[in-house]
Amino acid sequence: MCGQQVIVAAAARSALGGRDTKELAQEVIGQVRNALNLDCIEVLEVNPDGKSWRRLAGIGWVEPPDLTIEVATTPRVQYLISPNAPRTAIDLHSDLFPDDESLRSNGLTDGLITPIPGQNQSIGLLGVYTRSHRQFPPGEYLFLQALADVLGVAAERKRLESELRLRVRDLAEGDRRKDEFLAMLAHELRNPLSPVRNGLQVLQVKYGNEPEVNRLAEMMNRQVGQLARLVDDLLDVSRITRGKVNLRREKVDLRTIVNQAVEASRPLIDSRRHELSVESLADPILLNADPSRLTQVVGNLLNNAAKYTDEGGQIGLHVFREGDQAVVRVRDTGVGISSEMLPQVFDLFTQIDRTVDRSQGGLGVGLTLVRSLVELHAGTVHVSSPGAGRGSEFVIRLPVLPSTTSVDSEIRVVPQSPRVPSKSQRILIVDDNADAADSLAMILRLSGHQVWTAYRGSTALEVAETQRPDVILLDIGLPGMDGYEVARRLRRNPDMSGIALVALTGYGHEDDRRKTRDVGFDQHLVKPVDPVELMGLLSQIKM
Repeated sequence: MCGQQVIVAAAARSALGGRDTKELAQEVIGQVRNALNLDCIEVLEVNPDGKSWRRLAGIGWVEPPDLTIEVATTPRVQYLISPNAPRTAIDLHSDLFPDDESLRSNGLTDGLITPIPGQNQSIGLLGVYTRSHRQFPPGEYLFLQALADVLGVAAERKRLESELRLRVRDLAEGDRRKDEFLAMLAHELRNPLSPVRNGLQVLQVKYGNEPEVNRLAEMMNRQVGQLARLVDDLLDVSRITRGKVNLRREKVDLRTIVNQAVEASRPLIDSRRHELSVESLADPILLNADPSRLTQVVGNLLNNAAKYTDEGGQIGLHVFREGDQAVVRVRDTGVGISSEMLPQVFDLFTQIDRTVDRSQGGLGVGLTLVRSLVELHAGTVHVSSPGAGRGSEFVIRLPVLPSTTSVDSEIRVVPQSPRVPSKSQRILIVDDNADAADSLAMILRLSGHQVWTAYRGSTALEVAETQRPDVILLDIGLPGMDGYEVARRLRRNPDMSGIALVALTGYGHEDDRRKTRDVGFDQHLVKPVDPVELMGLLSQIKM
């Protein structure tokens, strides 16, 4: 009995350890044959089609291995899958067991068959046989049943692993398609935003001295910016959840980051007539951080405070240091957060209030981004609120650089966007969206530049050859010859090697930026580009 227990224990360890089912079955039947002095032994399993069986492992049989067994011509299998069949080992001489010609043709007279249990029904059998008369004592019944149970565990594990692999593959494929869809969605949403933003800039330049026109243009600009941010947030969430966000860390002063965030959020705060109070230290608070990502974090908190606070509310922004941590506290007098919602506010697609009058609450991704980006910086973010209607407070804590670090030229001061026109340049705009190209051309001409437009890649090469522009603003998704190929051909022409190539596209993923760099672009701007940002870039290009 002790030897049988050792065989069962070893088989169980192998099954739980993920041993291949066929290898385990072959090993088990060899040990069982020797332990019980058998002539033939087999392990049968049902095929994936559910209609036929096969011999997974066997010893002593005339037939070849991996024999396919048809249920209709194999009584022992028919019996095993019948509704009234017992789930324990049964002797061949039992009155319940049918005559089986395949066993008699092999000269087998005695034996036991034991069902291998599956999730809802038998998925196989363990059969042991002799060609001479033999009785099987109760202990051997239990021994074989235990081994059948182990083989059932191994088979079920194999089934689950196979199912898991399929699900992982399907999830990966679904994730890939989702990324492609989001990238295409972002591109399609950004494209129509470009001529809208460009047209608003033209209105402000030509009619900025008319208060009503200026006020309307500023309002529409804010809404265009909001839609662009929503698109960016959706893409950022997708990247972060897949671990595809790489921080571009550098030494930076937290006060500069906060000032940039305030500047970006100021139009929304002012439009809702909120009072914003900012408290900060006089001395630098140095971080090793990605300045653009932290600006996004603080900006999201300020925008949330502005959106979730009734007009004329108060927003407080306090920046200070506690020991080796920098602290950013954003407090508002807004709608507050109920105790039930507090644990969920950072979850994806969670919105504090879904009622109609809070329809500007966004997609529920901003706070998810805040938490993810702060944690990528080895920081924490905490939210508190006395309750609904009583405001809320968000506190970010980030590790600071050692106090021995001095303020020197290594600190990057995030530049303010220049607001002065650049010097006159010869510029070619290439975009299959004629509205986007023509409206951008109007802006650049109003700023004193000489501008040409092309709506196809082949036309762009012709214009570049004849006009020799200083700068080409080049869309990527062009019909026929795409922007990548246009850039390659321009870079292969030594007469045009000095042209500055700027990708102006709706695709802004890091992979897209890498591709544009690889084919020779100097800069990569994402639509809808801020005209002020574009002017600043043009002013830095040396002719």
